Order: sequence, then structure tokens, then C-alpha cells
Amino acid sequence: MTKTQTTGDIMILIQLRTTELSDQQLTQEKERIINYWNGLKQTINTTTLLLQTWDGDSNGITDKGHTEILIGDGYVYEKLLGCRFRISSSAFFQVNTPATELLYSKCAEWCNINKEKKTTLLDLCCGTGTIGITMAKSVDKVIGIEMIPEAIVDAKANAKINNITNAYYYANKVEDKIDIVANERNEEVVAVLDPPRNGVHSSVIRAVRESSQIKKVIFISCDAKQAMQNFIGLCRPTSNRFKGLPFKPSRAVSIDLFPHTEHCELMVEFIRIES
Repeated sequence: MTKTQTTGDIMILIQLRTTELSDQQLTQEKERIINYWNGLKQTINTTTLLLQTWDGDSNGITDKGHTEILIGDGYVYEKLLGCRFRISSSAFFQVNTPATELLYSKCAEWCNINKEKKTTLLDLCCGTGTIGITMAKSVDKVIGIEMIPEAIVDAKANAKINNITNAYYYANKVEDKIDIVANERNEEVVAVLDPPRNGVHSSVIRAVRESSQIKKVIFISCDAKQAMQNFIGLCRPTSNRFKGLPFKPSRAVSIDLFPHTEHCELMVEFIRIES
């Protein structure tokens, strides 16, 4: 696996099957790998090199293997809208930085933050914290919620790197932690929901609807077909299953993050129906 950033940073992660290797042979193999990549510095200046040992079936990098740093600190760094982000080997980070800046700038524009009001930005499925951190200086508080603990470690580190002191991150399910907003004294609450490709569980949508302080949701989807049930769930009439007033879509835009493919990011703004 490789990660190549606009900063010039390069991460190389090599996966190695070790079933037939003794401890001594594994140590020798690590030394050979390090020497090989150090010899390529004139052509490929690798920022960090990692080795993952995994003896199971795999067609790619797995979160079940043991990963060891051989060169560097285990991270690469990227700049996005004036902020600097640390990226670990397991972290999700958009692959097209210029288009991502366009997407996040449009997201901030649609959030339409009124700096004269006490506003909380809910960064749901926040990952490494990119959206919330790029908007943190225009809001009173950022609350990021993400199920993957490693991503929250990255998000907290990224907030510190950028001297952001008003961002708070939680390694929880959205539906289990979203109630924190109800305990805040907010004049406005805006939610940005940027889930994985298959969208979120319906329990997340129900939790967003039941959080009455949320008046606007910016939904970012990399697969609109799979997210369609989430869109419908936000807009369904109030019922025993879907409590809280529904939302309605007000505008949408697609951003081509993946040129020369059939895929694009879709961003939809949902506004709470007040009656």
C-alpha cells in the first residue's frame, strides 16, 4: 500500500507472510527491506516505511495484522485549507486534495455559520477530524463522533497540530453520544454527516431526527445509491419509528473527486421542517 501526499510525503506499507520464517529470518528480512528502501532515496524519498505481518487470507492491508514502523514516525502529512493533518496507515483521507478543498469549502458555505451566534458544529462520522478542524475557527464548538478509536486518536492529534482548542472528539456510535448536544446551550446546531460508502445505520438517522436542536444536516455521500435510505429516513413523516420533525432536501451538488471514473461525491443539504 502507498500513500502519496501533495506535501511530498510518501508512506509505503508492505505486507509479509511469516508462517515459514523463524524469528532470525524475519529480523534479517526487515533489515533487507530497510536497506533496499534506503538505497532508493535518490528516486523515491520514502517518508515512512511500515511492515505488516499477516498469515491469514487477504487481498490487501488488514486491520488484524501486526504493523511495525521500519522508517520514519509511521505517518504522512497533508495540508488542506490551511490546516495540516497527520495521516496514519489505517486512517481514511480523501485521495484528491484539490477537489476535497472544493468540497469542504462548499460544505462550510452551506453551513452558513453566523459568527454572532453560539454555534456548535456536529461532525458525525468525523474520521480524522478534517471537516470540523477546517471549520473550527468559525464556530463556538466542534463535537466529533466516530466509531473507530484509531481515527479519534488521529483527530485529537490533528486538532493539537492546528492549535484548535474548541474541538472535542468521542470514540462512540453517533446514536449513543449525540445526546451531548442536548446538554449544551446552543443558539444553533449544524450537523455534517460524512459516512462510509454504505451510509449509516437507520438508528443514526433516527438519533439525528430526535435531536431537536439540529436544524440543518449537510450529508456528504460517495455512493448516493447506498445512501438513499438515509436520505429517505431524514425526510419520512413523523412516526413511532422515526420520531422528531422531518427534514427536507433544499439543494445538492456533486463534486468530482475521482476523475476518469464513474464515481463522484454528492453533497445534499437537509433543512428541518418546523411544522
